[in-house]
Order: sequence, then C-alpha cells, then structure tokens
Amino acid sequence: MCATTRIFMAPWPATAAIALDSIRQVLGDVVRAELTVGAGKAGPPRELVVQFVVGAYMAVATWWLEGGTKLSPCQIDAMFQRLVTKGIRHPPTA
Repeated sequence: MCATTRIFMAPWPATAAIALDSIRQVLGDVVRAELTVGAGKAGPPRELVVQFVVGAYMAVATWWLEGGTKLSPCQIDAMFQRLVTKGIRHPPTA
C-alpha cells in the first residue's frame, strides 16, 4: 500500500462522521422549511420535532440501505410519512 493510500484511508471514520453531520444538517433545514405544524403551547418545541423527524429518517434510511427489508423506496416513504405525521399530533412550540 502506498503512502498516499494510507493517508487517504486513515481519516475515513472522521470523514464519514462529517458527511453524516452534513446530511443531518441539510435534512434539518428541509424539515424546518416544510414543517407545517404551527407553533403552540400544547405541543413539543419545534426543534424537538425537527430532531425527531431527522433522527427517525436517518435510522430508517440506514436500516433500509443495510438490507433490513425488501420494501421499495415508495413503500418505505409511505410508511415513514404515515408514522411521522401520526406521531406529530400536537403543534410544536417555537
């Protein structure tokens, strides 16, 4: 193995963590922009809802990509949407 390859291979865990953090940030921005539930005193804080949706999405996507199911992307999306929208019953607070 040449020195260049060792240098390139060594930071992989750090690079993966940076990539995953970037994906989480982008997803968070998308969820914040598309979250149509209004702010209210009865519901959870808005950022908690954002983190819940992003975390759930990342978990489902990882499970699906690692071969946890033979379901199609459309089936996974429909199930995820149903779970998330039914899970957010009260409007989040600001």
